[in-house]
Amino acid sequence: MLLTPEDHARVAQAVTAAETTTRAEIRCVVMDEASTYPEVPFAWAALAALVVPIGLQLLGLGTGQWPWLFGGWTAQHLAAGHVAVGNALSAYALLQGVLFIAVALVVSIPAVRRTVTPGWLNHARAHQRALDQFNATVLHRTHGRQGVLIFASLKDRVAVVLADEGVAAGVPATVWEGAVSALVAGMKANKPADGFIAAIGDCAHILASRLPADAAKRNELADSIIEVPSGTP
Repeated sequence: MLLTPEDHARVAQAVTAAETTTRAEIRCVVMDEASTYPEVPFAWAALAALVVPIGLQLLGLGTGQWPWLFGGWTAQHLAAGHVAVGNALSAYALLQGVLFIAVALVVSIPAVRRTVTPGWLNHARAHQRALDQFNATVLHRTHGRQGVLIFASLKDRVAVVLADEGVAAGVPATVWEGAVSALVAGMKANKPADGFIAAIGDCAHILASRLPADAAKRNELADSIIEVPSGTP
């Protein structure tokens, strides 16, 4: 489990309390990681294979300086210039291949890959997963389309708040920034449940002022937090 049973209970209680103040519905979803990011190791490997050999050449450390690659042969030992060029190109290609494999293997280590994955890609992939969950668990599932999704991708440290049409109409997207910041702060402190509870409280304050509870209030979405498997590529 991504959250402890106690944390699940605390988040559910926070949602229940928040929904006493508004006729909107809050749905919480947590994911370990938005994607496996299979392209990241290959991108870094390709970059290293392209850039490092060129950098070595510029530093005067070209393939002609590595006699061990061809059993001690260098351009000076070769009778024909075209053979020297061929060997140099072979050495260059070999170096590129070794670099590509080595960097791809290193960056495939999850901790390393998370460090070198660009932040924009984390956000883009997490937003897509949040939209998937919104469509699956919130969209068209409440009376008046008044559902709100609070989503977190823990290892990406990305939070997203999405609102259905009945809530979002006339409300600037920036209104949810406080909730997003609170949830991100909780993840960074390794207290995601506290982050969710703070985000729920912030959302409840906004929703209560726009959509206060009424006598027709129904609990249309479960208050419990959903844990979903790590994202696909």
